[in-house]
Amino acid sequence: MHWPRAIPQYHVGYGRVKGAIDQIEADAPGLLLAGNYRAGVSVGDAAESGHAAAQRIIERDA
Repeated sequence: MHWPRAIPQYHVGYGRVKGAIDQIEADAPGLLLAGNYRAGVSVGDAAESGHAAAQRIIERDA
């Protein structure tokens, strides 16, 4: 069986979206965004994104 849309793919130009997310965080100290739109579409990537956000909180509050 073939599932051509089984793994979501970012659209061409998605780097601009990621850049905008980074800018939003820079403009709003204390706001941290995490999820599959940050670092990849897999469950592992989403979990790593959450972990990275938690690390940024720890480093900010240290």
